Amino acid sequence: MTADVPINEVGEVIIQVTNPDSQVSTQLVAFTYILPEPTISSLVPKSGQTTGGETIIIRGDNFQNGATISFGKIGGIDVSFVSRQEIAVISPKAEEAGLVNIIVKNPDDQSASIEFIYKEPKPQLIWDINQDKTVDIFDLVIVAGQFGKEGESLTGDIDKNDIVDIFDLVQIASHFGTTTESLAAPPIGDNRIAYLRNALTELKVWEKSDPDVIFATKLLRDWMVANGDIPMVAKLLPNYPNPFNPETWIPYQIADASTIKLSIFDVTGSQIRQIEVGYRQAGIYENQSDAIYWDGRNKFGEPVTSGVYFYMLQTDDFSATRKMIVLK
Repeated sequence: MTADVPINEVGEVIIQVTNPDSQVSTQLVAFTYILPEPTISSLVPKSGQTTGGETIIIRGDNFQNGATISFGKIGGIDVSFVSRQEIAVISPKAEEAGLVNIIVKNPDDQSASIEFIYKEPKPQLIWDINQDKTVDIFDLVIVAGQFGKEGESLTGDIDKNDIVDIFDLVQIASHFGTTTESLAAPPIGDNRIAYLRNALTELKVWEKSDPDVIFATKLLRDWMVANGDIPMVAKLLPNYPNPFNPETWIPYQIADASTIKLSIFDVTGSQIRQIEVGYRQAGIYENQSDAIYWDGRNKFGEPVTSGVYFYMLQTDDFSATRKMIVLK
């Protein structure tokens, strides 16, 4: 004989068979109703840092009050909230990164599990002194304000040598614009110089309003000049090759970030070409990839004739003129 089990409360019931002639079975059989086993459908988030302390939401069905949670070998985790379809729990600290099973166990010993990934925490953004998640002008100013001070636990002492010096300032500038979301290895080579130039440009914008910014600007500029990263003064350098046919490169140096424009004139003083270079950071622009390129053509796209020409470099606060020769 088979029969469909009807709905009933949790607990033990007695099964008794009754025939159509009203005779009933004399042997009683006990049958126990239990709650459905729990199921897990999702986990938010699916991973967390080994430091723990994150709220994990487990969603599914048939969770019971009094359910216990374990993360791998770590059991006895306190549950913040339980409903039939959701559990909130704080992730415990883990000894190492890797995959573990989160197990939900109901008081009736029925359980369900789902995978969770522990990850190593991101390195701290040590250059973000004011902890606003971005390395910026405000961090530079903090270092400048503590410059020269000695002692333990100085916020501006990035390299932890108990003194705030130029190297702390350069570390901040070398990571300028870095955020907690874009945290990467310390920049090196040309990238590092670009960070420093960008920091110097922003300092110049702010230096009129804050004595510490003026001081930070001077410190960083002097260090970069001494290190050969930027020039002390702006210069227009000789073009190369010279004489040339049909193209040449015009190198230059600028001590401050500026908008750059190059004008080319013939011997009569008529402007035959203007090249809008655009905004450039302070620096030395000598290589072919950096210098201003002229293809030997006028503003109409026509090749110029042989002869002497003059080129004038203009920045926000500097201008200079030199001579070059087109020789065909």
